[in-house]
Amino acid sequence: MASDFSAEPLLPCFTARRHGEEALKPDPGHVTICLKDGVVFQSPAHIFREGCLAATEILENKCVNSLEKDAEGSLHLPLPSVDSKVFETVAIYLENFYGSFPSDERDGDIVRPTRLSCPLEHRELYELSEWEHRFVVQRLLELSKDNWQLSEGGRWVDKVADVGVASEMKVNVHNLLLVLDAASTLDIPPLRHLCAAVYANLLLDLGEREILGLMGVEGQLGQEEEEALLRDYPWIGL
Repeated sequence: MASDFSAEPLLPCFTARRHGEEALKPDPGHVTICLKDGVVFQSPAHIFREGCLAATEILENKCVNSLEKDAEGSLHLPLPSVDSKVFETVAIYLENFYGSFPSDERDGDIVRPTRLSCPLEHRELYELSEWEHRFVVQRLLELSKDNWQLSEGGRWVDKVADVGVASEMKVNVHNLLLVLDAASTLDIPPLRHLCAAVYANLLLDLGEREILGLMGVEGQLGQEEEEALLRDYPWIGL
């Protein structure tokens, strides 16, 4: 039976959807994020400054460091390749690790992502924090609520490495790859490394046919299908 902690859904705390005219109003200390499906979010600027290298450069060019003092105008961060569902997952990650203002953080209280080796050492997946295990299960793999208890003690690591079990649990590989792509676009190294490590664990001990099956590919690929697969997953051709 899942603990009360593992059964709690992970949701954004400070990042909120904005609609209509509300999305156009400047909000001191916040950035307006415009996504590919037309959804608009407003999120605290400091979580992007702290955790997102690509956005840091964009926002600093717009003097985001003076936002708390100067609320004139609204800062916009367009993300035409990221949809709202994926962005919400990214925002939850950034909020957890970079949601506190530096002035609010006492020595020893700062929580940062678990460092993963490159190349990955498989044992490190078991050493993720309790929150990171919950994030993998709920937001990356999107397991059903009945399986959220697998976050406890990192039990998901062994479970999803079995392709039969992973298929039965309906692991959402497509969502994982979309979050990986968003983490790469925004240059969030810890999230990118986490997604890549989780994906590598899924591919552990799989053959070519099983890997293609995990990505939803059935039968022999024709030229057009192969080209489409390479467009969706360009790293395959590396």
